[in-house]
Amino acid sequence: MTSIAEGAVTFTFQNSWTALQFDRIGYYRKLTGLGGSNKAVDIAAFDPDSGNLWLIEVKDYRTHPREKQQDIVDELAQKVRDSLAVLIILRVRGGVDYPKMMHSILSGLNSVRIVLHVEQRAVPGKLHPYVVNPKTTYDLLRRALKRVDNTVQAASISCPQINRRSGLPWAVALSGP
Repeated sequence: MTSIAEGAVTFTFQNSWTALQFDRIGYYRKLTGLGGSNKAVDIAAFDPDSGNLWLIEVKDYRTHPREKQQDIVDELAQKVRDSLAVLIILRVRGGVDYPKMMHSILSGLNSVRIVLHVEQRAVPGKLHPYVVNPKTTYDLLRRALKRVDNTVQAASISCPQINRRSGLPWAVALSGP
């Protein structure tokens, strides 16, 4: 099993999967110097059996409120766009820092799937209001990202009202409060 921790949220993928912290690979970091404002999703996970590349963005607002002014849906859309651009450049250019695992991902790719994984308090309060509104966020995500993935998903353990689809093919564990 491959485990990736993003803050206090840990994802565990099957051994056959290729999973990496996408915004931390060397080639991506070099490309961010091109425009200075490139962003990336937190995790890219490839399932070779289905050919699905899962782009996963992780947000944990259980203890700290969101400080960015940018809407979370717009932020995710930008991260997906920039991540896909990096994948295309990796496929076309390759290069010395081209991660070998990326070749297997790009050569077997059938579809791109997007997941926003959000942890927040199940019941909002004055100090910790909902960052992601369980009633509206899914529809906003679907509208913003339908050209890439018309089955975009939102998931959460701490706030199950966010879950719009079940059966994501990996395990998630929380640590901390």
